[in-house]
Amino acid sequence: MKHRFQQVIRWLLLICGVVPLGFIVAFYSALEMASRLVQLPNSLENPPPDAIEFLDRAGKPLRLVPSAEGGNLLLEEIPKVVHAAVLAAEDRRFLSHSGVDLFRVIRAACDNVRSGRIVSGASTITQQLVKVATPRNPSAGRRGWSVKIYEAAAARQLERRWSKQRILREYLNRIDLGHMNRGIGAASAYYFGKGASALSEAEAAMLAGIAQAPSRLDPLRRFKSARNRQLTVLRRMHEFGWLDKDRYERAVAQPLQFEGSRPFHAPHFVDLLRQKSAVPLAGRVVTSLDLPLQAELEQIVVRHVRGLAEKQVSDAAVVVISNQTGEVRGLVGSANYFAERSGQVNGAWAPRSPGSALKPFTYLLALESGVSPGRIVADVPCSFETADGPYQPENYSKVCSGPVPMRMALANSLNIPAVRLLEELGGSRPLAERLQCWGLSTLTKPAGFYGLGLTIGNAEVRLLELANAYAALARLGTYAPFSMLRDDTPIPTGDSAAAWLIADMLSDNGARSTAFGFYSALRFDFPVACKTGTSTSFRDNWCFAYTPEFTVGVWAGNFDGQPMREVSGVTGAAPVAHEVMEYLNRFYGTAWYAPPVNLVRVRIDPVLGKATQNAESFNEWFPADRIPEESRQGDFDGAGRALLGPEYADWLQSFPGPTRYACQKTEVLRLIAPRPGTVFLIDPDLPSSRYIPLKADGGKEVQWSCESLKIEERNGGVFAVGEPGIHRFYLADASNGAGFATWVEIRRK
Repeated sequence: MKHRFQQVIRWLLLICGVVPLGFIVAFYSALEMASRLVQLPNSLENPPPDAIEFLDRAGKPLRLVPSAEGGNLLLEEIPKVVHAAVLAAEDRRFLSHSGVDLFRVIRAACDNVRSGRIVSGASTITQQLVKVATPRNPSAGRRGWSVKIYEAAAARQLERRWSKQRILREYLNRIDLGHMNRGIGAASAYYFGKGASALSEAEAAMLAGIAQAPSRLDPLRRFKSARNRQLTVLRRMHEFGWLDKDRYERAVAQPLQFEGSRPFHAPHFVDLLRQKSAVPLAGRVVTSLDLPLQAELEQIVVRHVRGLAEKQVSDAAVVVISNQTGEVRGLVGSANYFAERSGQVNGAWAPRSPGSALKPFTYLLALESGVSPGRIVADVPCSFETADGPYQPENYSKVCSGPVPMRMALANSLNIPAVRLLEELGGSRPLAERLQCWGLSTLTKPAGFYGLGLTIGNAEVRLLELANAYAALARLGTYAPFSMLRDDTPIPTGDSAAAWLIADMLSDNGARSTAFGFYSALRFDFPVACKTGTSTSFRDNWCFAYTPEFTVGVWAGNFDGQPMREVSGVTGAAPVAHEVMEYLNRFYGTAWYAPPVNLVRVRIDPVLGKATQNAESFNEWFPADRIPEESRQGDFDGAGRALLGPEYADWLQSFPGPTRYACQKTEVLRLIAPRPGTVFLIDPDLPSSRYIPLKADGGKEVQWSCESLKIEERNGGVFAVGEPGIHRFYLADASNGAGFATWVEIRRK
């Protein structure tokens, strides 16, 4: 009996040994077969994109954009204590198993059976690497057994292909550690403000513990749970012999100092760089930004917007460009990036109407075409015929000044002289082409679409692009694209005498005093070229200021297009530009241009533009070979009044009494208006729209006639009483038979 009992025991022991052994053999055979059939995730063979760390030009951090897939630290850049902590937390037998840890599988199965639910898993580090590298369908719901079997098979295949060192490195670079941190490198910088190589045992154990459940074990929100998990990891490291007693006790006692934040400076600048960069951005990106200057700009904008709140100004934007390199040194897109609705609108990039800020480029073209710097421009009411009917520009003040030197016309931002000059240049095409050539990407329509109104701002532009066009003026005619990455390559300064004259005119505080006064925000104690702009109905105002070193551009207004309350460029944007330029001068230094060697100063008459020494004369620069002629007696009438051209006739007649000017008489008949083919619209609600002005110069006995319309004199002028249709007019000088014919079309609105 005893023998039979011993035999049964032997059989039972044999069965207990053979069955598990058979299970193990069958399990590994099936796993090996499956591992040869599965396909590894494609992303495993491709290194994850680097996190992008934006730095200012001096290396100060602006923003860290973590990689969604992980980092690229080398294994030797990650200290051994991190390896030990991760293995203790996740996979003690990582170096000895072949991708699947059978002991953990059996233990997890027993734990789950006892609990009646899944309370523990058995994933190795290799399996977890496959898991994080496999794109997950958000709608797939909970991971099933088929997914886990795939991960096990893929892990076995991966172990055959890769070394343990490579698997561990990839895992440490891709592991999810909460708060959008993928990888040990990103997490150590975020939680502790240091690189992975500087982590202590306590910090390494904390990060390793987070990996089990990044949300539940978040040390910034659930410190107690994260602390308990950290202590578990440290205890295991000690038990496994990876941490001696002294180091273990020090690690347990070490208090942790959490950073829990990332730098977030110059948000509009970084956003724009990420959006517009022509080169891929990865790793450490050294930008052109000067962080101390940026901080000052942000404070200036906030202060001035707060001061303009009662004028219904809610936002402003500023850019500063280094003219020597084309680098954007500072960019503020709004007063508050985090403001509701419009805070993240970038005022430096949003297209807006520039008002008069485009005028300097018209004057530049005029000077380049050979127009004399001492040119006198007629600031008088005028009409230009266009395909859409007559265009009649008006000055901001609604007042005309008569004869105005170019310097005063530009400095005081008069509309009519700018339009006249552009018309003389052949229309809007030269200006549109120059602005497009100098980087204004918003001018996408044909030049004819904008017409002569382009010079006074009827097209939308971007602050940064227009500031960069002003930087080309500041370089005396040399254009270069702006750069948002650090680039110390110098841009050569041009030698354009025309651009130098523009800078000289825009820095002349006395010249602009008629419109802006002597003590406006455009006045500096050092030379600065300034130009403002105000769009229709006070919706936008601008100011640009430059020296040889820097160009400053400012926009002020409301992103929703609401008009400001009587705020012009000189009261809205100019004070911001003034404070910015004062700061640049004080901390960086500014200089001024030497006059071109071929220019000389000549005193000229402000009405005739001729050389003189009279009391009202002023100094103007001229090419040495084109000095203006001296004024002579024939330039004045018997009463000593300056004789003006026929284009001033109507303006002079508007004065009720005598003036200091007289109009030159001419016997040559000239048709002024209407131009052939002009279309007039009659508005029933505007009775004056029925009267078509008929204008001519010269002649002795001028006569107008029209077979289809009545002609009458009104308020000192000659008008045709309009009716719908096509009508022909005849202009004749009865004294000599000279004459002209023209025609118009009249429509009802």
